[in-house]
Amino acid sequence: MRRSISMNTLGLIAVVIVTFLSTSALLAARDMVHREGDYVTVQSLRERVENSPIIIIGEVQAVGTTVNMARSAEDSTRADPYTFVVGQSYTVAVERYLKGGVPDQEQAPMMLNVLQPEGMLTGSGQPITPTEADIARAKSEYEHSPMQVGGRYMFFLYDLPEMGAHPAYVTGYGYPWRFTLPHTGMAVPESPATEANTAFPRLTSDELITQVQDLIESRQ
Repeated sequence: MRRSISMNTLGLIAVVIVTFLSTSALLAARDMVHREGDYVTVQSLRERVENSPIIIIGEVQAVGTTVNMARSAEDSTRADPYTFVVGQSYTVAVERYLKGGVPDQEQAPMMLNVLQPEGMLTGSGQPITPTEADIARAKSEYEHSPMQVGGRYMFFLYDLPEMGAHPAYVTGYGYPWRFTLPHTGMAVPESPATEANTAFPRLTSDELITQVQDLIESRQ
């Protein structure tokens, strides 16, 4: 059974993630100051849309590798040697871009590596090279919702050019940053911030898509 990771650890994970966000992501994220206990949250669909440079509908194809989401303070293209934020990658086939794309590419990619933080390890001042067992332990101690292979979602994302991956790495910031999106039935926000999840109205998948499109068009 998962244990809730400490508030200090969650705070550090949030700081590490914000550190490597692109400039556009930082400009958007600075307005998201809501908190629910240990989590940075958004409080409305309008806020979620306005603070997300990339919004897609996509299906999870596979669970990918784990990477270190912590970045070096001296060079953001390199991983921090002393802290390992477990970034679980999920290969997502893009069904449709509702907003944005990935900068510096003429055509937005139709496959993305969506990163989700799922734990953290520190080396206590020493360089750390975690084993698979270390990563599994870190995941067991961090409250998160793994994405389901075959699951269809609406994602609210930022690009991570510093990570240098192809397909591009992207992630979300501020819970909830994804909704389950079955072809029929209800769209459901997925995040450990349960109170933030309940702030969103119950909508079918089609209703959520329509509302997001209307909010995007109203800002153009």
